[in-house]
Amino acid sequence: MNDMDFVNDLKANGFTEKDITRLRAIVENVPTKDQTLASIVLDLSKRFWGGVIGMLLMVVIALLGRIYDTAENFFIYLLVICFGVTVIYIVTPIKLAWKAHRYIAKKK
Repeated sequence: MNDMDFVNDLKANGFTEKDITRLRAIVENVPTKDQTLASIVLDLSKRFWGGVIGMLLMVVIALLGRIYDTAENFFIYLLVICFGVTVIYIVTPIKLAWKAHRYIAKKK
């Protein structure tokens, strides 16, 4: 499948032009030139569950901190959780990863 067919297939499966532009920017910025749109989509699909589990872990830590620690320390928990969620979102763009996961699941 050539690049244009793959892009059309992505568009037919819920990816917007903005998403595809973002994926192309990732492909162009990768130091190794053997990356393609298909390999980026596959990689994002694999990262989806890791991102979801990471977000859930942050929520559990916040809840446990709220329940078992003092109210004064909850602000610190909140700061750490916000930082953790931001890092997870940067490493795994959840919206794109969800679309990639759904696309790969349809193709299997």
